[in-house]
Amino acid sequence: QFFDRADKSEFWKLMIQYQVDIYFAGEVHSNTVSKEPNSNLIQIVSASNGFSGFMTVDITDNQIHVKHFNEEGDEPRFNNEYEMDGSLYINKSEGYISIESSGELELLDDSVALIHFDFEEITPLGTRQVLSFRGDKTPALMGNSIDIDDVTCTDSLENQGSFSKQYDAQIGNIELVQGRPGGGRSAQFTHNSRLAIYGVGPMSGGQIVSVSLWFKTSHAEKDMVLVYYGQPWGPSWNKDQLVITLRNGIPTFHISRDQAYTVTGISSIADNNWHHLALTMPKQSCLSSEIQLYIDGDRASLETMMPRSPDKHVFFATYGRMSFGGFGYSSNEATRNIYKDMVPYLGNLDEVTVWSRTLSIEDIIILASTDTASPAPISSPSPSPTKSPTKSPTKSPTKSPTKSPTKSPGFICDENNCTDDETFELPLKNGTSPLPVAMFWPLCFFLAAILLPSAF
Repeated sequence: QFFDRADKSEFWKLMIQYQVDIYFAGEVHSNTVSKEPNSNLIQIVSASNGFSGFMTVDITDNQIHVKHFNEEGDEPRFNNEYEMDGSLYINKSEGYISIESSGELELLDDSVALIHFDFEEITPLGTRQVLSFRGDKTPALMGNSIDIDDVTCTDSLENQGSFSKQYDAQIGNIELVQGRPGGGRSAQFTHNSRLAIYGVGPMSGGQIVSVSLWFKTSHAEKDMVLVYYGQPWGPSWNKDQLVITLRNGIPTFHISRDQAYTVTGISSIADNNWHHLALTMPKQSCLSSEIQLYIDGDRASLETMMPRSPDKHVFFATYGRMSFGGFGYSSNEATRNIYKDMVPYLGNLDEVTVWSRTLSIEDIIILASTDTASPAPISSPSPSPTKSPTKSPTKSPTKSPTKSPTKSPGFICDENNCTDDETFELPLKNGTSPLPVAMFWPLCFFLAAILLPSAF
């Protein structure tokens, strides 16, 4: 949610009270559909960057059908060859609310990983379309090369997480080599290796973020970047970044220019052995001091590297990009001036995963287990994942504008609990009438006229 206090704000509570169907949250360069956990309120964030796609909304008395269309293929923009690659269908005609979603408009399930790279295969750029990515050397919708920090990249890694192809990584000078014992392959990084995600996000504001990865290196010099999330034009003074590094072989992380923490009580783990690292936020908008770091399954003791800076609540930059092993698309003079001691990573990475939920102790034990070469991080690793409508990631969204949308698995709910079923259904309360989406903005202006009379 893209306003102060998110779903705890009075505005959000008001939409739930009046049973608003859809809140259109604006355009932030990626398509994301999420459902409020305790109601049927849907939030849609759309991607109109590059103007290569659009959405339509069909409304009847009891039904709302949102469709997403996109130009696809290796053609220049504005070729008018649109195909439907996403659908959201809300049906109230049966006395309850049924929500079906697919493709680009599939409901986000935060119990599964958003991003996951297993490093088993490298594919050429242009194999799967990333919205608005056209590369540096082609006007076509699907770029086949791009320069990342002075390196021309022509390959990609397919994202195995639920955010699918929109968060595929563009890579250069990465070699796939033997990974952990008994497992598959891993990525070998040099100073000229690049791995960056063109899609904006996935973190934003105070939302929960968790990261898990395996690494192996023998280099303990300087401050090597494992994970970077920040704005492409440089770190902000009033919004946060996420930077995870190995500083002289000791894991550290930065949240902002003046908030950084380092692991204490251990010696360098740049020992040419495989180690597991996990970072997790315990709750939304937590204090930076509440962020937890785990090394090889054990929670690490942390101390601040900037004791004079006051502790503060995390609020990530709402426009940022993620990279691994370096600054990626955020590599510029401003970033290098602030993090001037940081250098690209040298070594191996494997099983890189990002979630939008807190990792439990059980999750981390499984992820850090040396008995399992590849724990299943796409789904929730723990036996009892956070309750959320179940969603299977779709690598290739259904493209069939004439067909009915594919049902997305979910729950049937009453006022007390939810159970698994094919669609998400919520009974309408007796004596109440849902507020149609068409009435949402008039309500906003009405409330603003009451609360801010001087503006009218």
